[in-house]
Amino acid sequence: MSTFVKSTVLAVFIGFGAGAASAATVSGTIEHVYPRHHTIMLNDHLFRMSTRAFDSARMRRGEAVRVTYHWRHGHRWATEIRSV
Repeated sequence: MSTFVKSTVLAVFIGFGAGAASAATVSGTIEHVYPRHHTIMLNDHLFRMSTRAFDSARMRRGEAVRVTYHWRHGHRWATEIRSV
């Protein structure tokens, strides 16, 4: 039983590590904000956002930000936006 628990815990931590490794961070100034599509443009790249994340982040064009994002289905999905 102890071996099973250890292997399960190890598998869970490896899974969390693989999920965290797929995240990337980029910083720059916001070029455009598209409120209808919940999308921002940063360094000529579009970053999609969930409705909740878009509404909670107060973004303006020209603002310097750091974006943490994940690739999902060929699109960049912003998970966190911080002002620099």
